[in-house]
Amino acid sequence: MKKIVLLLLVLNFGCAKNIARVPKSARITVKYRVLDEEISPNNINCAYRVASYLQMKDNDCSFKIEEFEFDIERKYVLNSNGSLKEYWMYLAEGPLTYSMEQLNDDLKFK
Repeated sequence: MKKIVLLLLVLNFGCAKNIARVPKSARITVKYRVLDEEISPNNINCAYRVASYLQMKDNDCSFKIEEFEFDIERKYVLNSNGSLKEYWMYLAEGPLTYSMEQLNDDLKFK
């Protein structure tokens, strides 16, 4: 599944390389809002570890695709229907995670 998200990420950045077609059975399971590749290397929130995109763990806040580094600001975890299941906000102390129940109960998210 991470490979599909990687493919969509690459498409969003206007990659000029030939990319294979996405299978019809593919599903988007997570969406990231990231700092761009010029700001991310200087961001101190994620300076301790930069993982390859395909090697990322759940709590990683930074990843690399080829030579480009991206720091995650927000993470949207989707369920099998494509609806929001969890919302992650990345801060210097680490990610804050919110379930849909928490989001619905808190007026600042409505």
